[in-house]
Amino acid sequence: MPTRRLGSLLISAATGCTSILPARRPAARRILNHGGGAFGASDWSAIQPQLARFGRVCAYDRAGYGWSDASPRPRTVDHETDELHTLLENAGIAGPYVLVADSLGSYTLRMYATRYPNKVAGMILIDTSTEDEWMIPDIRKFNQQFGLVTAFCRAATPIGLWRLLGETGIFSYPVLAYAQPELRARLQTQTYRPAYCSTIFQETGLWNLDASATMVRATRRPLGSLPLIILTAGAGYSSEQWRQGWLAQQADLLRLSTRSEQRIIADASHYNLTTDRADVVVDTVLDVLEMIPKSQ
Repeated sequence: MPTRRLGSLLISAATGCTSILPARRPAARRILNHGGGAFGASDWSAIQPQLARFGRVCAYDRAGYGWSDASPRPRTVDHETDELHTLLENAGIAGPYVLVADSLGSYTLRMYATRYPNKVAGMILIDTSTEDEWMIPDIRKFNQQFGLVTAFCRAATPIGLWRLLGETGIFSYPVLAYAQPELRARLQTQTYRPAYCSTIFQETGLWNLDASATMVRATRRPLGSLPLIILTAGAGYSSEQWRQGWLAQQADLLRLSTRSEQRIIADASHYNLTTDRADVVVDTVLDVLEMIPKSQ
């Protein structure tokens, strides 16, 4: 398993950088960043092999996810952006990059694009978090409830209780239900790591999400004519207020670039867009690649 060390922090490249066929021209690397509270680079298992047919694709586990060490630094977007930059530099993965973010992963990649605009050739945001997401009542309530699960996970893993409950089938991490069936057993073992439970408790806590949202809002800048496509789930909302609020916030992301487009995927939810509709994600990445000038 490829790894890179950031000072004293070990980051796992997990599924790593893959390429099945050489690109037809010098191409931007595709950097895949997973959402929050899920399973790291494994979230891209239905997408990365397909994209690898067209060039080099890199996925990584943020600190605390997969088999990466937990970080002693707060799990706010500024620190996670620092870690991504250091990882790319230490791994010798040169740009320009096409950044692909799912859910909460957009905070890191948006801040990276703002800090290093010359290193980014395009971006795909997949039903991603926005600056004002946590103000939507349904989402805030969900995260308050999810926080009870992650708090218990953090307390129970060091003493083996979380593993015992999972292995006996009494209780398992709820997000496992949205993982691909063939991966669930392996991913469940990752949730037994104290580093994982501690990280998701911090990263998805409302206090942390609010802090990161404030940082993203404060650093938001126009990205010029950067090729940008926003994929938005059209299904899976528990209320019309949630749906309307989410669609409006997703549409607001169009203002980041003068070459932006939003695609609403009617039959996809937030939880299955990167699995059941992996074909849509792959086609979208290829569309962004076609939008990039040949000189990049």
